[in-house]
Amino acid sequence: MYLDKLRKNLFVDINYPKHITDLIGSAEPWREFCKLPLETKKKFEFMNHQEGADPGYRFRSKAEGREDKEYFHAYPNILELAKKDGNTALVEETPALKNFFEYATAVQRAAYNFALDIGKEMGKELPGLANLIEKGELRSVLRLLHYTNDTSTDVIAEQHFDRSLYTLHLYESGPGLQFLNWDMQWMDAPIDIGKTVIFNGYRMEQLTGGDLQKTWHRVIREDGVKDRLSMVLFVWTSAV
Repeated sequence: MYLDKLRKNLFVDINYPKHITDLIGSAEPWREFCKLPLETKKKFEFMNHQEGADPGYRFRSKAEGREDKEYFHAYPNILELAKKDGNTALVEETPALKNFFEYATAVQRAAYNFALDIGKEMGKELPGLANLIEKGELRSVLRLLHYTNDTSTDVIAEQHFDRSLYTLHLYESGPGLQFLNWDMQWMDAPIDIGKTVIFNGYRMEQLTGGDLQKTWHRVIREDGVKDRLSMVLFVWTSAV
């Protein structure tokens, strides 16, 4: 079911389990984290702990040739990394941090389990896929994104493809995600409360010998909206 739609449309929208819808909510813990002083947020860059791929907080700006944004890569071990950096007390004593770390850990776990269920369904046509996803569990990352208030451009994330196996689009504060279809036209992603959108990454194209093509996508700015928050889960297989 999923693979036919991924071949035809390059994405598929499916209903969430209700517990994930309820868990994600309005992403308030991520909003509150973003309001913290930059100096505080940078304490969680985890620059000395490259476990997984690029864990923790990052701030980017157009001065670096990138979009104006900040993001956080949440793996199951983010509280352990905070402890290694001596920041456990800071997390425990700061409600916004404590709520965020608990929230990000819970969302990552629930979304990964859901992604694995999807992988098992895909595995009926791609034998061994679920096993590869399970082996890559510690590489599958929740990315929490905040595009900041630069309004100088209508495209806030230029067209690109993800390098993962597939991506689960979990949350966005407003419309803007678009996919490039087979006719080379941009179309709005069918985002709705209680639904997620799955789309192909480069690893899926590699794994299927090009049968499933990577999905080019971008994010445009909604009229009058300065900031935009979103969450995605990048699903990875084992490294081999």
